[in-house]
Amino acid sequence: MIPKLNYMFQLNKYVTMDAAKLGNEMRYLNHSQDPNCGAQVVLVNEEHRIVFSTIKDVRKGTELLLDYGAKYWN
Repeated sequence: MIPKLNYMFQLNKYVTMDAAKLGNEMRYLNHSQDPNCGAQVVLVNEEHRIVFSTIKDVRKGTELLLDYGAKYWN
């Protein structure tokens, strides 16, 4: 069985982006309850963008991890 891949990112209660269609390599960030990255939604030229940045020191070669949030698992 092929696993169902989910690259959805909810910007707000009205807008969800599908990174499978419009994303880049950042869509592969794995989940962690102890993440080293955070995400912020910004508006650039009237388009929503997601900015990922580290929230703690990260050594070269370390996997970047993001907390998907409780809603992701429902």
